[in-house]
This record gives sequence, structure tokens and C-alpha cells, in this order.
Amino acid sequence: MADYLKKNDLLRVLSSRLDYLSIGDLERAIKAMLEIFEDCFSSEKRIEIRGFGSFFISKRGSRVARNPKSGKNVFVADRLVLCFRPGKALKEKLIISKK
Repeated sequence: MADYLKKNDLLRVLSSRLDYLSIGDLERAIKAMLEIFEDCFSSEKRIEIRGFGSFFISKRGSRVARNPKSGKNVFVADRLVLCFRPGKALKEKLIISKK
């Protein structure tokens, strides 16, 4: 298995666990969920899924960085970044799986 999960892989896993739903239904559900996430992120709302974690938009301040090719200083403007903070249950599960 690859180190990542593509949307089609997710559909296959969901289909095997939720065999009473068709692939089409699952595709529509995932599409709707992703659209809701996009709407929340574009209005800078936080998405919190208890036990799993929360997604939120954070503002990174402007800074002076160095261009690695030329060595010159460049200005990097403020920007918004998407962040994820795992919930307590997910953290505990990850710690257990490392052992």
C-alpha cells in the first residue's frame, strides 16, 4: 500500500465498510463534504471533528527570506495557511501505533 490515500482509494475503503451505499452515493457524499470544507476555509471558519482534530486557517506574517539561488533577501508577504491540529483520541492512537 502507498504512503498516501487518494480519493479513489478512500472510495474503495468506504465502499467495503459501508456496503449498503453505492460508489456513486459515496462519491457525492465526499464531494459535498469537500465543498463544505472549502466554503468554511474560504470564510476562515474552523472545522472541528471531536476525537479526530480541527482544521483552521492561520495567518503567517510577512518576513524577509533569502533566495537560495541568488542569496539575495526577498520580502514574503502575509499569507493564510491551512492548519490541522489532531484531537486527543487521534494523538493517543498515533502514539500507540508507534510502539
